[in-house]
Amino acid sequence: MLWFGSATLVFMIGTFELAMRANLVNPPRLSTFAMRVLLVRYGVDTLAWLIRLFLGFRKPV
Repeated sequence: MLWFGSATLVFMIGTFELAMRANLVNPPRLSTFAMRVLLVRYGVDTLAWLIRLFLGFRKPV
Protein backbone atom coordinates (compact mmCIF):
# COMPACT_ATOMS: atom_id res chain seq x y z
CA MET A 1 0.00 0.00 0.00
CA LEU A 2 2.91 2.33 0.67
CA TRP A 3 4.05 2.10 -2.95
CA PHE A 4 0.62 3.21 -4.18
CA GLY A 5 0.72 6.23 -1.88
CA SER A 6 4.16 7.05 -3.24
CA ALA A 7 2.89 6.69 -6.82
CA THR A 8 0.03 9.07 -6.01
CA LEU A 9 2.46 11.61 -4.55
CA VAL A 10 4.71 11.40 -7.64
CA PHE A 11 1.66 11.85 -9.89
CA MET A 12 0.52 14.93 -7.94
CA ILE A 13 4.00 16.49 -7.89
CA GLY A 14 4.41 15.82 -11.61
CA THR A 15 1.04 17.37 -12.38
CA PHE A 16 1.79 20.48 -10.32
CA GLU A 17 5.19 20.81 -11.99
CA LEU A 18 3.62 20.64 -15.44
CA ALA A 19 0.98 23.21 -14.47
CA MET A 20 3.62 25.59 -13.13
CA ARG A 21 5.75 25.23 -16.27
CA ALA A 22 2.69 25.75 -18.47
CA ASN A 23 1.90 29.02 -16.73
CA LEU A 24 5.41 30.39 -17.24
CA VAL A 25 4.96 30.71 -21.00
CA ASN A 26 2.64 33.01 -22.87
CA PRO A 27 0.09 31.75 -23.89
CA PRO A 28 -0.13 29.02 -21.23
CA ARG A 29 0.26 25.57 -22.77
CA LEU A 30 0.34 22.24 -20.96
CA SER A 31 2.71 19.57 -22.26
CA THR A 32 0.30 16.88 -23.42
CA PHE A 33 3.01 14.25 -23.92
CA ALA A 34 4.30 14.54 -20.35
CA MET A 35 0.76 14.54 -18.95
CA ARG A 36 -0.11 11.43 -20.92
CA VAL A 37 3.01 9.69 -19.61
CA LEU A 38 1.99 10.57 -16.04
CA LEU A 39 -1.59 9.40 -16.58
CA VAL A 40 -0.58 6.09 -18.20
CA ARG A 41 1.92 5.34 -15.44
CA TYR A 42 -0.61 6.16 -12.73
CA GLY A 43 -3.23 4.03 -14.52
CA VAL A 44 -0.84 1.06 -14.59
CA ASP A 45 -0.09 1.54 -10.90
CA THR A 46 -3.81 1.71 -10.10
CA LEU A 47 -4.48 -1.46 -12.07
CA ALA A 48 -1.65 -3.27 -10.27
CA TRP A 49 -3.01 -2.10 -6.92
CA LEU A 50 -6.52 -3.33 -7.79
CA ILE A 51 -5.20 -6.73 -8.83
CA ARG A 52 -3.29 -7.09 -5.56
CA LEU A 53 -6.36 -5.97 -3.62
CA PHE A 54 -8.63 -8.55 -5.27
CA LEU A 55 -6.06 -11.33 -4.93
CA GLY A 56 -5.68 -10.53 -1.25
CA PHE A 57 -9.42 -11.00 -0.62
CA ARG A 58 -10.17 -14.04 -2.78
CA LYS A 59 -11.92 -17.02 -1.24
CA PRO A 60 -9.73 -19.77 0.13
CA VAL A 61 -9.80 -23.02 -1.80
